[in-house]
Amino acid sequence: MTYNDLVEKRKAYNLQIEGLINAADIKGNDYDAGHYLEPWAKWHNSSPAQILLVGQDWGGQKYYLNNRGGDNDQNPTCKNLITLFERIKIDVGFPSAPIKEVNLHFTNIIPFLRTDQMQGSLNKILTQTLINEFAIEFTKPLIEIVEPQIIVTLGIAAFRGITSIYEMTTSNNVKLKDIVGHGPVILKEGLLLFPMFHCGSSGVNRNRKLIEQMADWDKIGPYLKK
Repeated sequence: MTYNDLVEKRKAYNLQIEGLINAADIKGNDYDAGHYLEPWAKWHNSSPAQILLVGQDWGGQKYYLNNRGGDNDQNPTCKNLITLFERIKIDVGFPSAPIKEVNLHFTNIIPFLRTDQMQGSLNKILTQTLINEFAIEFTKPLIEIVEPQIIVTLGIAAFRGITSIYEMTTSNNVKLKDIVGHGPVILKEGLLLFPMFHCGSSGVNRNRKLIEQMADWDKIGPYLKK
């Protein structure tokens, strides 16, 4: 499967889950015309890539349409990601002006948008079964295409999705605070996983302050190939 094949699979996906919508199904949407699995890939989509960054979901359809299918440079998640990548000496640029020379690929376990009725948390519908389904359908082939050496997950949903791909059992009671900061998880030979807290405003304010996340990201540096 090629990357374009995977994009076409997502665009044609028969999504019937209340609270989520395929960007391809938004009436009058001209922003899904390119070959991107989901909007974050517009920021970084190198293939191959040294680092694959995996979040939970990109955001809602209102934000998507208001920002012409991409991210706002002032979005808290984007601003914090810029800071965190700086900790490992990588300049990612801005969503509006990416530094394409770096070998990065950005994606989310859920390659779809939240509906206007689900602009906040997805916790009501984000079951382990759903996470695993999207991980196998979209993230697994993306990993095979991108061939990263390092996967960085943001939040518990992304962590569970990635570990499900490699048939690593994770309890629903597992806490990120017990995982983050203990070194990488070896997924297979040549592929390391660094679980991280989400760096969005909610994650920083409620779960782990940015200064603490910066220290977590410092642990990635020694594993990067120069």
